[in-house]
Amino acid sequence: MEQLRRAAATAFYKDCYYFHRALEEPLGAAILWRNFSLYNPGFLFKNDEMKLIMAVIRPHRLQEVKEALSKIGVAGLTVTDVRGAGKQKGQVERYRGSEYSIDLLGKCRVEVATTDSQCEEAVQAIRKAAYTGEIGDGKIFIIALEDVMRIRTGERGEDSL
Repeated sequence: MEQLRRAAATAFYKDCYYFHRALEEPLGAAILWRNFSLYNPGFLFKNDEMKLIMAVIRPHRLQEVKEALSKIGVAGLTVTDVRGAGKQKGQVERYRGSEYSIDLLGKCRVEVATTDSQCEEAVQAIRKAAYTGEIGDGKIFIIALEDVMRIRTGERGEDSL
């Protein structure tokens, strides 16, 4: 019952009144449990089986990162050219005797969806391949994925990866 109360309090904030009323009635809680667990299987149980790894790396290290991921069996990835600034705070370049300050440096954002068991191996592969030892090597973010669906077949979860 406590798990149901926590899930109801955090999910669907605009329906708080309905949830509160349903939880006060013994039959209402059972109906609420059945309806929302059928509508959204991840409603009451956290799914930690899939992760999204988002790495912001130097553009010239992209090929090494792709090769490292393919060696461990990660096939799918998405690459986006991005610009940003961190501790590196840009750089100063000279062109025909004039100095130019470049605030936002070009980087590549690599996104990889993996299973939880493969996540740490993929993170270490990205880290080793992207490492130069200098400021500006980038960052790796790990995000829990609730669900994934392959558009063509409708497969969901780990099967769609």
